[in-house]
Amino acid sequence: MYKNKKKFHIKKSDYLRVLISETLPIEVPIIFSNEGFYDFLKEKEKIDNQILTDIINYLVQDSEKKTKYTIPFSYNILKGDNEYRHLSLIHPIAQWKIKELYEKYENIILYFCQKSPASIRCPQKIASFFYRKIIEDNKYKLNSDITLTHKDDYIKYITSFFSYKGYVRLYHFFESKNFLELEKKFSIFWSLDVAKCFPSIYTHSFSWALKDKEYIKSNLQKTQFCDEFDRVMQFANYNETNGIVIGPEISRIFAEMIFQKIDCNVINILEKKCKYQFYKDYYFCRYVDDIHIFAPNNSIAKEIYDCYSSALLDFKLYLNTAKLKKYNRPFITTKTTLIEEVKKATNIFLEKIFDTISQNNKKREIIDAWSLSNSYLKTIKSICNIRGVSYNEISAYVIAIFTKKIENKIIMSIKKNCTNKEEKLYYDVLVILLEIIFFFYIVHPSINYKISNTLILLINRLKKDLLPSYKEALYEFIYKFGEDFLNTYNNPLVIDNFLSLEYINILICLGELGENYLIEEQKLRDVFLKEGNCPSYFNLMALMFYIKNHEKYDGIRDIIIKEIDFIIGNNNDREFDPQKNTEQCLLLLDSLACPYIFENKKIELIKLFYEKITKKEPNKKEIANFLEKMNKRKWFFDWENINLLNLLKKKKNLSANY
Repeated sequence: MYKNKKKFHIKKSDYLRVLISETLPIEVPIIFSNEGFYDFLKEKEKIDNQILTDIINYLVQDSEKKTKYTIPFSYNILKGDNEYRHLSLIHPIAQWKIKELYEKYENIILYFCQKSPASIRCPQKIASFFYRKIIEDNKYKLNSDITLTHKDDYIKYITSFFSYKGYVRLYHFFESKNFLELEKKFSIFWSLDVAKCFPSIYTHSFSWALKDKEYIKSNLQKTQFCDEFDRVMQFANYNETNGIVIGPEISRIFAEMIFQKIDCNVINILEKKCKYQFYKDYYFCRYVDDIHIFAPNNSIAKEIYDCYSSALLDFKLYLNTAKLKKYNRPFITTKTTLIEEVKKATNIFLEKIFDTISQNNKKREIIDAWSLSNSYLKTIKSICNIRGVSYNEISAYVIAIFTKKIENKIIMSIKKNCTNKEEKLYYDVLVILLEIIFFFYIVHPSINYKISNTLILLINRLKKDLLPSYKEALYEFIYKFGEDFLNTYNNPLVIDNFLSLEYINILICLGELGENYLIEEQKLRDVFLKEGNCPSYFNLMALMFYIKNHEKYDGIRDIIIKEIDFIIGNNNDREFDPQKNTEQCLLLLDSLACPYIFENKKIELIKLFYEKITKKEPNKKEIANFLEKMNKRKWFFDWENINLLNLLKKKKNLSANY
């Protein structure tokens, strides 16, 4: 099982790793992470700069404990054709409190996450090691000019503080032997979920779920655990008791402990009132807030459904009746049937394509690349039309298959010193596969790091030795896709705090093409700085990363600076409170580290900060020393000398847990 993997041990005493895996949403720009944040805290004792010490004390560790609550930076991303997902970045102070919570209560968290036999995704122990794929790692190193440090390796592969039992993704359960065994045993399968789960969780219900146990009644530390966890979740979310932030893993763990109690209540009630034995007479399993019921008949399935619904009400939660789905044998959904059909068509198409570059094929030539790609697209369109579904149902699957083929069958397989005929053949295959990927991404954009990974991997190889005769042609092809994609942008003005994350990540990829392929200034304004919109932290910092110091973007840079001032509250009536306001805090820290913001603006921000904390303003020498240190460091956005492939590798590893 681990033939192509190497095992590495995790330093369990490093509780700061909580900041890497537990406190951020996965859906963030490629160049955003907590790595710089982690580094600063790791090195805090060695810091010899008073400004930096004051920043950490005030904006991270809240040394005077004056902050009563924090306001998360919330944003909305596309979820489906007409749906949006509300996510939150929580304040560094709240993240620090979560780190302290894990450090103090890690074993108690595990205890209360292992009560339910129905959970198919829950922490089972503290992670002590990780595996690294040798072949895949070589793919990233092959295209990297930056040598990985031990710290890079360490952080890169940490996926979670805990190791989990069950299934990494829900679809793994449906593809498992266990699912087949359940189909053998039970003839009825119902699928349901909780309506608006995280926004509906009442934080005090956490204590309801845990405190009635003798285990906790007789142990003061466990009682403190309930109260502290409740307070931290409120602190991170405006002191709200109704609803918890969506995105960070800490929220899933908080919810998991509540649902473990609900699971157990349901099992006990069914045994006591109906004499039903779990697994013998029925079965249900739960993946976070998705519940799946297996029963011998619909009557028993309905009893389980009603019992679970009632148990949820005790915690002020409700089932989403609109999403209830019922199946008789065979247990196969419309989505599964659809994917199987697309998979079959895709395999036939790819076999035909890659046969042309096989050494055993004497002809080895593609006559009409467009006809081939168009033929495949028409096949997929027909499947979707017959099944009555949109591209939303299959686009992510198709993109995943095609990007993997490009990376493994082309980028990693092309030998150096190809003949002109071989280069032309590989170029044609690349164009066909990219054309299909770009089509599905444009008609249904989604938060998909796979396409970013493939584009950056391809561009990096083209810069080195891949298909030198067709380098510029492929650059033009990628750039044209980027332009077409940006032209599809349509900001939903009625959606507050909408984040064009898909467009941000593609823009970052396009930046790898170099100065000859820069997007026109007006197009950037239309997408990221459109009049009537309120650009947010992510948009402003990502756009600053793209425009860098290019003179053609001086006008955009001026707008970004003005927007930063507006959000922070500099020179206007807006309150500047970075100890409470997450967006102001992150924007302040990243602006101070950004090499593309002028020094006089940074000095202005430093003075504003000291005015807020009511401490003596540092002198010119101290400020100069601080700014010199900041020029070589990062907080959250990675500014210079970065390897996007390594950043994407880390994102991929973190997202593997969800």
